[in-house]
Amino acid sequence: MILKEINIRPVRNADLAHLDRLRRLYPTAFLELPKGVGGPGVETAVAEKNGQLIGSLTGIAAVVCDPFIHDPNASGVDVFAAVYMLERALTYNAQRGGAVDAYIAVPSELKEYHRIVERSGYVATCQNCTIFRRPLLPDTVPLIENEATEPTQ
Repeated sequence: MILKEINIRPVRNADLAHLDRLRRLYPTAFLELPKGVGGPGVETAVAEKNGQLIGSLTGIAAVVCDPFIHDPNASGVDVFAAVYMLERALTYNAQRGGAVDAYIAVPSELKEYHRIVERSGYVATCQNCTIFRRPLLPDTVPLIENEATEPTQ
């Protein structure tokens, strides 16, 4: 089994130059490490086979703010104030729990919402990537996206 041949270990200083070269092989994706590879809220592991580095993955303690649900008839000023205050409350709590970054998902067509979150300190990230989610605890509420495909009774 190939899994038995792969060794997982913490990143070492000796790995950093090689990993930096590897991450630059994807110029359109900007594989950024703004918090580095270790420290509070940041952990990096590497995979190797027979002493040859295969890759690394960095995990950060983060909060993801999504979705922002609002009344489309609310004034722009009220929407800005609401999203700003809600985000600050959630990220404050997350920081207390060790989060080092906050992410916020914004539908592509909501350009005004993009400007709101940019004015709140967010910058676009994960260029030319698709963000995936893996629940670490079971989902407890059915997803709207599945409603159209679920059989009706």
